[in-house]
Amino acid sequence: MTLHSIVLLRMVYLDKKQSFFPTEIKGSIEECILDFKYWWDDGRRDTTYRCYHTENHQALYHTAELLAGQLYKKTEFTNGMNGKQHMAHAKERLMKWLEYRFRFGFSEWMSTYCEVEVLLLANLYDFAEDKDIRSKAGMVLDLLMFDVALNNYEGFLWLGKRTQLCPFYHYGSPQYGSIGQVGIRRGNL
Repeated sequence: MTLHSIVLLRMVYLDKKQSFFPTEIKGSIEECILDFKYWWDDGRRDTTYRCYHTENHQALYHTAELLAGQLYKKTEFTNGMNGKQHMAHAKERLMKWLEYRFRFGFSEWMSTYCEVEVLLLANLYDFAEDKDIRSKAGMVLDLLMFDVALNNYEGFLWLGKRTQLCPFYHYGSPQYGSIGQVGIRRGNL
């Protein structure tokens, strides 16, 4: 669900620029965003399994919280916090996460989570109102794409560590095809 929240929030931001959501579902989307549990310290009980401890999940939750808070700054969310409070909560955690990725790299490097991290960093770069977050997200995204380029050989990504199911991915694969083509400019999407 966390990845879906990032995709949904990206769509909401894009919808604000050029409307494409049918009017009749916009209320349900807002309700979903306002009711989402953005971190484990939200006092509400988890009704499904939620992973809060991995590198990519931390960034997914914090990115979703920041972007949701920006959309609804003065609105009270289901957990009692308003959007500005969610922004402050997320910013503190995101700045640390971005700083650690910049200084130390990714612990889940070159895994199937690479595409998730590209999406969340692109969301921060495209939509974060805070220029420091936007700038750091851009730098970390550059480093991540540099890793993709360094581990590429003639269209294959050779991985020293993997959490994916296949030993390597080719540009035509569902996982890295688009990332490799865009990031290294080999081919068309």
